Amino acid sequence: MSIRVMSLVWDGMDVGGTEMLCLLALADWCDDTGGSLFPSIRTVALKIRCSEKQARRTLHKLAERGLIQCVSRATGGSGTRRWRLDVEMLQGMAARRLSEIKRPTVHQRPVDDDAGETDEFDSTSDLDALAGVTPP
Repeated sequence: MSIRVMSLVWDGMDVGGTEMLCLLALADWCDDTGGSLFPSIRTVALKIRCSEKQARRTLHKLAERGLIQCVSRATGGSGTRRWRLDVEMLQGMAARRLSEIKRPTVHQRPVDDDAGETDEFDSTSDLDALAGVTPP
């Protein structure tokens, strides 16, 4: 289980749904380098709660995007495949996505247009007034 890789998936994925859920499941199984990853299609399907056919399609989509690579098959021609998550690609995606997000540090509101200043919310009554809650 790699919390580090799971965090990269949360921070970097530009799509949601089954692809993100599948990648999170794979990150839950892999090590910090993206290796040691060999779940069966059935196991992936059970974990992300979809059919085996949908799990197979989703893994192929992730492989086409370059997020995962099939390293080998465990028994040669058939059996469980070994996968590798591209951690470097996830790091790049996460860095790009996080740089696009603007996070305000303090909730601010304009006080006076003439003054051009802002002040912080200083009490719960200010927040209640904004939410339309009338104090008892």
